[in-house]
Amino acid sequence: MDNYEYYIASIEEILKENQKGMTVSELALDLHMSRNTVGKYLELMYLSGVVDVRSVGKAKLYYLAPRVPVTRVLSYLSDAVIQTDDRYRIVNINLSALDLLGSDEEDLIGRNLLDLLGIQGLNSEMRARITNPDRDVAFTDEIQVHTDTKTRHLWMTVADMVMYDGVLGHTFILEDITDWKEAEQKRRVSDFLFSTLAEETWEQVCIFSPDFAIQYANPRYAASDGRGDDLMGSNLLDPYDKQASQIIRDSVEIVTETSAPHRQVFPVMVDQQIPRWLDQRLYPVPDQSGKIEQILGITRDVTGLQEGGSASTLLSVLLTSMAEGVLTVTLQGTILSWNQGAETITGYPAEELLGGNAHTIIPPELNAELNVIADAVRGKTVRDIRYTIRAKGGRKKKVILSSATVQDHTGETSMVVLIWREP
Repeated sequence: MDNYEYYIASIEEILKENQKGMTVSELALDLHMSRNTVGKYLELMYLSGVVDVRSVGKAKLYYLAPRVPVTRVLSYLSDAVIQTDDRYRIVNINLSALDLLGSDEEDLIGRNLLDLLGIQGLNSEMRARITNPDRDVAFTDEIQVHTDTKTRHLWMTVADMVMYDGVLGHTFILEDITDWKEAEQKRRVSDFLFSTLAEETWEQVCIFSPDFAIQYANPRYAASDGRGDDLMGSNLLDPYDKQASQIIRDSVEIVTETSAPHRQVFPVMVDQQIPRWLDQRLYPVPDQSGKIEQILGITRDVTGLQEGGSASTLLSVLLTSMAEGVLTVTLQGTILSWNQGAETITGYPAEELLGGNAHTIIPPELNAELNVIADAVRGKTVRDIRYTIRAKGGRKKKVILSSATVQDHTGETSMVVLIWREP
């Protein structure tokens, strides 16, 4: 079959003129060749997708296939695909491979692929592996090549094959993984920097899922949590009281819905005594589609930060001794604190309301002209106004109400304080 290209091209031309198909005998007669020889060429053409065959009675009719030949399909692949003969000389190459090798098809057909890759940096060890007669008929490995613009990382597949004319050859598939390798390197650097900083900081750092399963906790967080070092998979909310848990739930809901960071200062009860105040910042961590799959939490204990640790004790004593009702709420209306005066005036004990919503006590429908929490968030506070609250049992009660806002260190409103007294 030394003249296989000539005869295959001749068969194609004859079949173009006879689109309904021809038998092997008819083709052999036109080509002045034996039926066996024509049959072998037709078999190769059938396997490569150039011709198709159908049976008409006992005869087989061969015709040009409507399918796209494999060699044409290769041109549409994003990976570089190169076919060589048994001496690694290029016999077919797709568009992506032309871009990789930086030359035209006319300049590359017939040239040795291993020599071309060697110019671009293929090392001698990999060349020896490719040409080793005892290697597997197919294998994959990572290589590097150097172009005019950058170093490219390629995932190479080498497979032995039977060529169009029935002789041995090789197929090389080269997938450019440069962007993936660079992204992986950046991720490793980022992971190292994050873990180093998180391990050294005095702030409590954790990463958790939107359903509160802990995925990472630094030593400071583990020490404050009180459940030991093995926190992976445990529920973030378990150590917190009802009030604090609801505040964290509200904050996580805000982060996942807005895909924006959120900051909250809130108290945590310790042994049902004096609360500790936490400054917690939550940051969304989206996946490639933008969905929030993780949340980064950074928490700092700010109890008595301005007063050397005594402020919380003094505040607790002051609130307990006041006859006025005092409660603090988040911007979303979650009740943070509830003093003895508020309990006396409304009949609600603190354990029933902490972590609940302030609208239980100050429902907007009772004071349609004024929503003190919403107005306070917008910067409007009130002083000594007549207001209606809802006491235990659903009864309405008239009080004199004042409000104030508490700012964090950035000047942003972090909570609202409501104070009421009986007329």
